Amino acid sequence: MTASTWTRWLKTLIVLAAIFGAWEYVSRAEMVNQFLFPPPTQVFADTFTAFTDPPYRSGDNLLFQIGKSVYRAVAGWIIGVVVGVVFGVVVEWWNKPGSVATSLLEFLRPIPVILFLPVLVLVVGIGDLSRIIVIAWASFIFVAINTIFGVRTAKQALLPDVVRSFGGTETLVLRRAVIGLAVPQIVAGARQAVGVALVLMVASELILSTDGLGWFILFMRRSLFPAEMYGAILMVGVLGLIFGALFQRLQKVILRPYLD
Repeated sequence: MTASTWTRWLKTLIVLAAIFGAWEYVSRAEMVNQFLFPPPTQVFADTFTAFTDPPYRSGDNLLFQIGKSVYRAVAGWIIGVVVGVVFGVVVEWWNKPGSVATSLLEFLRPIPVILFLPVLVLVVGIGDLSRIIVIAWASFIFVAINTIFGVRTAKQALLPDVVRSFGGTETLVLRRAVIGLAVPQIVAGARQAVGVALVLMVASELILSTDGLGWFILFMRRSLFPAEMYGAILMVGVLGLIFGALFQRLQKVILRPYLD
């Protein structure tokens, strides 16, 4: 990592340490109800125990719940990205009704996808599939819109005409010129979809679910285990950091051929 990256991480750790230190002091000094707002040291200890020893009647341990949530988020994100890229390229390049498709996607984007979950549960059941579909749909919208605009912008550039002038086929123009120029915007849409996938991962598990981090948070609240509840909430933030770091590495691999 570069020096600037290390500096950013160091500043983040200092801010987090200050927040947890203030939280610890406020809780230990009983400025708030210590049962409802346990100190971070207790939250960390009880959460660590929950990784191997499931809390009261919660079934599988916290590691299992995290694994289920990650599986749904990753599966939905991959499906949404792949379908979104293919849809965006096809719509804007071959069929060319880009403005209509973009307007339709813009109409659908503000509608909370989570509203469709109860209907999906009735159709495909309460298992993983309904939640994966919700995550995939939200990811698809972001990626498809970015792909459409990326391809549209690339078509208006000079590079496609240059490739054609040297005898390049339309397939070569699409693959080398158009998609190549659109890749940064496609990657930007995929990055936005990562955050959306995490949000919908938790939101979908809060509704009619029997496992996962969202369900675990709700179950701990109802069972009056606030330390484990806060610990699971913090785990969502940790997953966000991990997913963000992994995507940055993936982004560098994808963009490297176009930046050299």
